[in-house]
This record gives sequence, structure tokens and C-alpha cells, in this order.
Amino acid sequence: MADAFQEATFGFRFMSLTEDELGRLRELLPSVTFTRRSRGSGLVVSFDLTEGFDVDSLCAFIAESGVQPNTYSVWISLIASGDQGGVALPLHILAIVRRISGGVDFSFASCLGDSPGTPSGGGPQ
Repeated sequence: MADAFQEATFGFRFMSLTEDELGRLRELLPSVTFTRRSRGSGLVVSFDLTEGFDVDSLCAFIAESGVQPNTYSVWISLIASGDQGGVALPLHILAIVRRISGGVDFSFASCLGDSPGTPSGGGPQ
């Protein structure tokens, strides 16, 4: 039997931004790689949260743009080879959660019976 694996990724997701808002976000966070897709009348925009992320600029964008707290969240994705377990949030993710007043969303995928090896991906969608 292969060793159990678990991979957690941490991201941030806005559920409905305009093109102008995305442009402003890119200005404030120039080193961030954004993923975007159309959804209804807006854009779903997501990006990875790494240690050293500029949370001050993210908070400034949220305050300036007036986006509602129910339209953005920290996204935590967990991929595991078992159906039990958990994840502890790193300190930099806890700091972001405490500052944003938005949501925290979780995704869990269990890869039971898959071939050995760690899957990739799992960021915010």
C-alpha cells in the first residue's frame, strides 16, 4: 500500500468583479498571477496566497472597491489519499482571514484507489 498523501493549497477568490476592478487589483498586486473566468455579469478572479503576500494592498482594494464580504473568500483546497484528516492553517493565511471580513471556503477531494503519487492542482476555481 502506498504512503498516504495530503496536499493543501491556499488561494483567494472574488466571485464578481468588473474589468475595471480587476485592472485596479492588478495595479495594486503587480507580482500576482490572476486566473479569471466569466460568470454571469462579472468575472470570477482567483489567485494563490503565498507567504509574504501583500495583504495590505488586498485590504485596500476591498475597502476602495466596496465589494461585499459575501463575494470574496480565502479558498482552501485539500487533496488527500484518504477520507479522513484535516489541515492546519499557516500563520500567513490566518493573518489574511483575520483582516478581510469575508468568507473562508473549503474544497476537499479524496483520491481513494488512485495510483500512487501526489496529485497536482486544487487551487481556487
